[in-house]
Amino acid sequence: MPGFNIDEFNARVSDAGGLTRNNKFRLVVYPPQIITGIAPSNRSAAVQQMISHSKYLEFFCYSTSIPGLALQTHQYQRYTYGPAEKRPVNVMFRDITLSLYFDNQRRNYDFFKLWMETIFTHDARNTIDDLFIVDYKENYASTIELYVYNDGGVLIGKYVMTEAYPIAIGDMPVNWGDTNNLLKIPVTFTFYTMYDEFQWLASGLYDTLTLPTQEQYINRETGFDGLDYGIRGNSTGTIGNDGSFKYQDPGDGSSNLYGKLPGKDPRFIPRGKFTGT
Repeated sequence: MPGFNIDEFNARVSDAGGLTRNNKFRLVVYPPQIITGIAPSNRSAAVQQMISHSKYLEFFCYSTSIPGLALQTHQYQRYTYGPAEKRPVNVMFRDITLSLYFDNQRRNYDFFKLWMETIFTHDARNTIDDLFIVDYKENYASTIELYVYNDGGVLIGKYVMTEAYPIAIGDMPVNWGDTNNLLKIPVTFTFYTMYDEFQWLASGLYDTLTLPTQEQYINRETGFDGLDYGIRGNSTGTIGNDGSFKYQDPGDGSSNLYGKLPGKDPRFIPRGKFTGT
């Protein structure tokens, strides 16, 4: 039995592009429809501030996590007796907690506090007719996007949480004797489902894959914006080892080379065949 070989270990890590650090990320939280849907002329100062400040939240979020995934199982006995097996019956996504710094204008705190107030009115200063009223989910649920980068600044993961909304603002301890720490806001979100938009890109396991259109690449901010290739519907082609690709148009049968994905590490480029959408 061969022993541990440090050179082979280093080679395997290098072949995988190195290891990913956990400090290169950005988190984007989109305000809900119940806020953004208000006509500008009818927005209060607090609502307008919430909308304006939402684009800057990512600069204050210093910690979060990629939500976990678990399969809910049911015990099953194959022959109605004997060892029990577990069979999947559902999927469960873990809630995500964001940790943000409390700014001196308290905009970060007010953003989430106002959001939760729109979900379930709980300010006791309201009249009884406006107190303890829950809104429709389609109005208060929104989207969270978590981007993860490697050391070279290349985007290697985009985790999208749909129908997300805050369910808790955690305790924020204050202490006269604690003079060297900052006040922090823990906010817990729940969401309906999550998908990894870059799963097909990094795996290298697919012989056939679907590429978005040029417009989708630009709008979804997947890191390939600016690429001019013009794949048309039902096109087929190949992707080379250097990240270049060509496609064959089913209409005229011509084969065209469209260059390679600019500035991208070819280790993260899928190999093999693709189909255009």
